[in-house]
Amino acid sequence: MVVTFRGLLLLEQTMSDDPYSMRVRDDGVVVFRLPDQTRDTVNSWLEDLERLGQAWIENELVLLLIDMRGSGVLTPYGSASLQRVSKATAATSNIKTGFVVDTGTAEAYVANFVRSLGPLLGNKQVFTNDSEALKWLWRGI
Repeated sequence: MVVTFRGLLLLEQTMSDDPYSMRVRDDGVVVFRLPDQTRDTVNSWLEDLERLGQAWIENELVLLLIDMRGSGVLTPYGSASLQRVSKATAATSNIKTGFVVDTGTAEAYVANFVRSLGPLLGNKQVFTNDSEALKWLWRGI
């Protein structure tokens, strides 16, 4: 699979068993699927964010949906690695990010973690399904 954004190659995935994925929906929402928190998955996600950050126009609206269902809770490696995100997304501060997680303990844990991120990934909220996250992302736009 090949994913491009404004002509920039973002992802070239040839292994069908790779659990990580990224795609740009027709409406422009960038969807990341992180089904686990392994170093490979976290590194792939951060690399894609860095590539996207290079393509963003200053103050451009960026809508992200991060699907973490099935991944459990964030690992210390994943949490610490998010500091790279601030550099990757420096071109725009106009970011809305919806996190989609499993219901239960993971939901509460990720919600607390997301609040602790401050300005990283812009305006953020946690959901348990895609449709609610997408409604929120487009609200007020």
